[in-house]
Amino acid sequence: MLSRRHLRIKVMQALYAFFQSEINDLERGEKELFISLRKIYELYIYLLMLILEISDMDRNNAEEALARQQPGRFGLEKKRIFENSFGPILQNNYEFKKAIADYKLSWQKEQEVVRNIYLQIKKTDAYLNYTSSSENSIQEDATFFSQAFQDIASKSEFLENQLEEQSIHWGENFQFACKMVLRTIQDISDKSEGFQLLKLFKDPEDDSEFAKILFRKMVNNDKEYTAMIVEKTLNWEVDRIALMDVILIKMCICEITNFSQIPIKVSINEYIEISKEYSSPKSKQFINGIADKIVKEMKEQGIIKKTGRGLLE
Repeated sequence: MLSRRHLRIKVMQALYAFFQSEINDLERGEKELFISLRKIYELYIYLLMLILEISDMDRNNAEEALARQQPGRFGLEKKRIFENSFGPILQNNYEFKKAIADYKLSWQKEQEVVRNIYLQIKKTDAYLNYTSSSENSIQEDATFFSQAFQDIASKSEFLENQLEEQSIHWGENFQFACKMVLRTIQDISDKSEGFQLLKLFKDPEDDSEFAKILFRKMVNNDKEYTAMIVEKTLNWEVDRIALMDVILIKMCICEITNFSQIPIKVSINEYIEISKEYSSPKSKQFINGIADKIVKEMKEQGIIKKTGRGLLE
């Protein structure tokens, strides 16, 4: 499920697209933000379906080899991928079946992608160990699929590129959706038929409100936040500062002034951490320095209101 950091990143990406766009339509921008969030869950379900697709391809290959009476190395394998316990558990899960139907998801037109992943998996030690083992347990199935997904699927540029062609949102959310699949594999192993799909939000109402307020307040107060940054960067022209750095500083100011239960230190540290991944190497010092100056001034003016002890630190 999405953490607050993930929500901040998605809002940041939505704001970046908003300010780059020539059409400054707040409602449209907000709508795009929530489409992007929903697309994460859609991709999670789609990638989870890949387990079934790989199992089906393995079954078809075994049947074709048997029909040709040329089993090849199939005869040396004590078990096959399609004999795993994960397939039936997923197929019988109402929540999973409903999500597939709701999103109208299918791998039918992407069998080349499935075959590419399947053939790569067959070259791994994980596949050799799995198919040569006499053990039959859901834990062993989980270990195999976790290794296959982590070592092959999540690192496949071919898969990632194909997903991005289907949806721009899928490309940017690929790695996070892969982590959700890996977490689900472990949950199935631990709980078997009693497992539940991961939720996108820990608290749907609270998390959605957080993202919505952060986006709206940031856009509505953009000029005010720009003025604050200009005042603290007298030797710089704001237009020459990286847009991503400007957005992160503004989001930090916005969060500090609009969310009374989030400690100031937490907000500043979160945006510094995000800058390490999405901006330049020197951005963290720049963002920290400017944010500290602005926060100090707002404290002196009594602008910042927090509702708990230590939150102003």
